[in-house]
Amino acid sequence: MISRRKVLSLPLLAFLPRQAGAQDAPVEVLVATAAKMQILTGETPPTDVLRFQREYPVAILRAKQGEPFRCKFINITPDDIWLHWFGVRGLNQAMTTFVPKYVQGAEEQSAIIEFTPPDAGTFWFGPMMNASKLRDSGLYGMLIVEENRQGSDFYDQPLVLDDWMIGDDSKLDYDFGNMERAIGSGRMGNWFTVNGLPKPTINIPRAQMTRMRLLNAANTRTFNVNFKGADSYVIARDGQPVPFRPTGLDNIVLAPGQRADVLLTNAQQTVTMNFDLFEDVVEAAVFETGLDASRAEVPDNFALPPNPLTVVSDSAPLLLTLTLEGGAKGGLKQAKVGSEIFSIRELIEKKLAWAMNGIAGNGTVGPTGDLLFEVPSGTRVQLTVQNKTAFAQSLGIQGHVWRVLNEQGPAPFADTTVVAPMTEQIMEFMADNVGSWAIYATVAERADAGLIGSFKVAELP
Repeated sequence: MISRRKVLSLPLLAFLPRQAGAQDAPVEVLVATAAKMQILTGETPPTDVLRFQREYPVAILRAKQGEPFRCKFINITPDDIWLHWFGVRGLNQAMTTFVPKYVQGAEEQSAIIEFTPPDAGTFWFGPMMNASKLRDSGLYGMLIVEENRQGSDFYDQPLVLDDWMIGDDSKLDYDFGNMERAIGSGRMGNWFTVNGLPKPTINIPRAQMTRMRLLNAANTRTFNVNFKGADSYVIARDGQPVPFRPTGLDNIVLAPGQRADVLLTNAQQTVTMNFDLFEDVVEAAVFETGLDASRAEVPDNFALPPNPLTVVSDSAPLLLTLTLEGGAKGGLKQAKVGSEIFSIRELIEKKLAWAMNGIAGNGTVGPTGDLLFEVPSGTRVQLTVQNKTAFAQSLGIQGHVWRVLNEQGPAPFADTTVVAPMTEQIMEFMADNVGSWAIYATVAERADAGLIGSFKVAELP
């Protein structure tokens, strides 16, 4: 039995050393609660969901780069929640806050979360464990960390993309833990929302360039996004600035958990955001820009300010391997859970079907069993990810950023990557944050079913 005192002692986050005035920072209040959302169009009843109670149907929190951020998290849902801040780097491994489920008649379960974000960018938060049920029920939000500079040339527009598995009766499909979906493609929804609304119309000022902050909050679906009626440029991915480039006719591809900051210029009076589903194109949102006829030009050398990432050393890298197995036609015969090894039949009975380096992490209680690897702080790591499964695997790393190494040279840093089926990909990162960290599938069903593991960055003696 976890006491309230114990709960309040668990989640204190200190990504950077405490700054003077941290206790004076305003406190955001984030309440996880049952709610109703109008997801289906037409004369249909609202859908019962879970959500973080804010002014938007989807919670949007804002912080300042290098300034203290404080949040009181209250859980009044019937589920335990391990709240995680995806993509936020830091010096402390306690990035996941546990708050038990609400019991009728008991005092509220809450936690105070405090950290100072080192990076500006677009991040997100949501449950790390039992993610399939909780995230697919609507429990997620966006964290915007604004650049530490005076003023902005942009109009800032958050866009949280999701799909929902809902019947014609407006009820959410509650067949969570379905192993056929867990070993396959996951929960693929049949209704789309942007900021919690079906095909919303959003007003934006045409006189300014617009920074569209996109987050794919879906459990499984990869969104292929394009804008019609404006020039669009990708300026950041996963919270990190990238070389300025026009999208042209290309889609902006977002796997689950990935983000992209897109600059829109020269907008027409009506701009649409579309989802390219290959067999069809869905109009997902409409932006009304007003009647101002001004046109903004973007300098060719435009770039967001860089974040204070650790420079990759020129020392010889430590070469490591991460092997992904499991799922349908994935060849997994057995895996380790805790201190025991189980056959694939026994794993399925435990609702596990995926493994990293032969270890099936139990997503309901966090990464378990042996570490994937352990390295000293300051180590330059080159991790060869071997995807021996029949599916593309989107992976996230906790507390760090990594980059793909390929023949053209290193890609920009990010906190996620996608590895094609039956291929290898080399990921490089500086292991500069002491503590225990996770590498996890961003597809919620796969993380819940074992595709999550931990590694340790050890403090130098």
